[in-house]
Amino acid sequence: RARSRRRLDASGPLLPFSRSNPRYGERRALRLLVTGPLSNSLKDQSGGWTLHWQGAASDEPLRAQAGETVAEALERLAPNGTVVNRTRGCVVRSPDGRIGSSSCEPASAEDTAATSSLAADADLVVLCLGEEAYAEKFGDLDDLSLPHGQRELARRIAATGAPIALVLLQGRPRTLHGLADRTPAVLASFVPGPQGGTALAEVVYGLTNPSGRLPLTYPRHQAVLLPHFRRVTQRCISGRPPGRGQAGGAYLAPASVECRPEFAFGAGGSYTSFVYTQVEAYPN
Repeated sequence: RARSRRRLDASGPLLPFSRSNPRYGERRALRLLVTGPLSNSLKDQSGGWTLHWQGAASDEPLRAQAGETVAEALERLAPNGTVVNRTRGCVVRSPDGRIGSSSCEPASAEDTAATSSLAADADLVVLCLGEEAYAEKFGDLDDLSLPHGQRELARRIAATGAPIALVLLQGRPRTLHGLADRTPAVLASFVPGPQGGTALAEVVYGLTNPSGRLPLTYPRHQAVLLPHFRRVTQRCISGRPPGRGQAGGAYLAPASVECRPEFAFGAGGSYTSFVYTQVEAYPN
C-alpha cells in the first residue's frame, strides 16, 4: 500500500531512471522490471541480413561481437541501490516462420504471475515489444497491428498501475491500438543492432541524452498512412460528414481536420530543459 501511494504521489517524467530525476531522488531503493519478447534477444534486435538472410540463427555469434540485449545492459549499468528483475512476458511463436502469422504466447503460468507481481511493485517497467528478425517476403504483412499477445501483455502490466517505458524494436511502425496512451515514455528504437541494448540502457539511466527525432510519421491507424508531409491532402473527416448537396459537402469541407498520427514526423524529446530570461527585442 505504501509503495502504491508513493507511486501515485510521484510526478514528473519517468525517464531518466536515476537519482538525478526528482521523481526517484528520495527513495531508498529503486526497482525496475524489464520484460517483453524483445527484451532479451540479440538476433531479433539485430534484424534480418545480420550474418544470414533471415538474421542470426542464435545470439551467440552476436554476443561474441560485444552484443548486449536490453535486459543484459539494464542489469549491467544499473546504478547502485537499483534492483533489476527480468521476466519473459510472452514468447513469440510463428508456425511457418512468417511475421504475419506470429503470435506471442505466455511463457508459463509462473512467468505470467511473476510479471504481474513484479510490475505491481516496480518503480518502472521497461516493456520491450516489436518484431522478430525478418527479411523480404517472410516479413510481409496484411495487418500492421502489433501482435495481439504483445498488446495483451502491455494491457496486463498497465492494469497493475505500473509506470511503463515502452521500447519498440521493429523494422517498421506497427499500430499500437492505444498502448502509447497508457505509457508515458516511448523509445522508438526500430532495429538498433547488437549494441542497441547498451545504447537503450544508457538512455534509460540518463547516461546518454537522447537527441534523435522520428524520421517518419508513425501511423495511429493502418488505414490512415501519411507517407509524406503535405498539409492540404493530409486531412480526415471529423464527426459526421455533410451529405451530398448540403453546405460544406465539397472536398476538404469544414468538417475535415488534420489526421492524428500516433507520433508526428520529427517527434522526439531529450532530458535537456531550457530557460529564457531577460529577453529583449530591438527594432533594428
